[in-house]
Amino acid sequence: MLDACPHVTLIVDRQGKIAFANHCVVDVLRYQPDELVGMPVHVLVPDPVRDVHQAHVEAYFRNPVARALGSGRDLAAVRRDGTVFPVEISLSPLDTDEGPQVLVHLVDITVRKGLEAELLRQEKLGAIGRLTGGIAHDFNNLLTAISGYGELARAGLAPDHPVAADIGSLLDAAASASALTGQLLAFSRREAPKVEPVDWGALLRGIEPLLRRLIGETIVLRVETSTVPLSVLGDPEQLRQVVVNLALNARDAMPGGGTLSIRAAAAADGSSVGPSSRPWVRLTLSDTGTGIDSATRERIFEPFFTTKPAGLGTGLGLATVQAVVANAGGRIDVESEPGRGTTFDIFMPAVLEAVISEPAEATAPEDDATRAATGRETILLAEDESALRVVVRQILTRHGYRVVETADGMEAAAAAVAHDGTIDLLLTDVVMPGLDGRQLAARLRSERPSLRVIFMSGYDSNDDGDRLGGRPDRVIGKPFTPDELLRTVRDVLDRLDALLLLDQDRAAAAPSL
Repeated sequence: MLDACPHVTLIVDRQGKIAFANHCVVDVLRYQPDELVGMPVHVLVPDPVRDVHQAHVEAYFRNPVARALGSGRDLAAVRRDGTVFPVEISLSPLDTDEGPQVLVHLVDITVRKGLEAELLRQEKLGAIGRLTGGIAHDFNNLLTAISGYGELARAGLAPDHPVAADIGSLLDAAASASALTGQLLAFSRREAPKVEPVDWGALLRGIEPLLRRLIGETIVLRVETSTVPLSVLGDPEQLRQVVVNLALNARDAMPGGGTLSIRAAAAADGSSVGPSSRPWVRLTLSDTGTGIDSATRERIFEPFFTTKPAGLGTGLGLATVQAVVANAGGRIDVESEPGRGTTFDIFMPAVLEAVISEPAEATAPEDDATRAATGRETILLAEDESALRVVVRQILTRHGYRVVETADGMEAAAAAVAHDGTIDLLLTDVVMPGLDGRQLAARLRSERPSLRVIFMSGYDSNDDGDRLGGRPDRVIGKPFTPDELLRTVRDVLDRLDALLLLDQDRAAAAPSL
């Protein structure tokens, strides 16, 4: 019966010697049952507590009651080969012809501990993701206000005005800050990616001069690309950031100089990352630097983990890389040993030729689009960040729109009820206290079915408005420029006008009954 038990079962006498061992000891402890019989049980106890284990045995026999060991602390056992592993142990007293003995059940919990560690890691990443997403949301509100005021100020100045250059520098700094929030949101998987076919070869050729400046003259850069397009679906800016982040890490690993090799090629065998019939593209970045030990290699993709001195690294570079690649349906393999350099292999699904060959849509010059983005419609604005709300209102009113300005969802709902005229468009933040943007849109749409809705989101411009019934016509990601806001508003309103004209034409063409 004891041999049928799925866990290690031992019987130990008062002298601490093993009187019986079931067959499970073969798989778990690497001993044969007969080998263990007669041996002191402390051979299964790790060194730190082996010397005092006999005292614990004697103390148990002075008060032999059934109980589980290890409450509040971790227990471990040691295999024949010296491997230490986590266990759970329970004891039950036995009265036998040979005197009092103890029945010991020992359960190997290695797999459970691994799952618990992974669960804790995922919970930690989720918590950090929510934290960074919230910070980026608030930061994007401020950046939108800064950029908006900067653009409004620059619009009122002649190009050669001495302050115009300073405002340009301010806007450049805001754009750099926006790139930082992009890293935070990409890591937390809440960024708004602009997905399109991207040829790795063209991308690498385009940023090669930048990479040479970044890594310095002591490092040799070798870039190898194919003449055949090697396209993947992704956000071009995010993919550039992937290469730049990995190149900067390689530079820091070669303080005395070395070689950084970057190669884009079709994956020889996609079966390692997916179905073998599906084409893949592999981007390889290899350096001759100091390399990474195994303990560090296990943590390199953790957010905010860095081996760099304080003030020289945020710990977001590789976390961002992993998030971008994962969001694009790819994976990363890392090979590295101390003193032998590091190689990152990025595998991503290739884009089919039919997708690659689609012509890009022509876009109007920005100046023409801005001039055309004026109107006289009434817009209900709901935004709880006051600085952003004011600048958005100024941008819209300066271009002819009538704006009903409100500070949150509840105020916007009340303003819609009190407004006598037509409201053509709801422009609302998604995350607001009380009544959020989705709920506000759903409530107003129930009363005004033709109302157009634009969400302003600091998280994701593909935000799922349908989840709570919001159904936005468009989502504009923060931070946005005045031009982007005006074009988006005009496009949504013009699309409404086109639909109304189409309905009128259909009604006129319908046969009378």
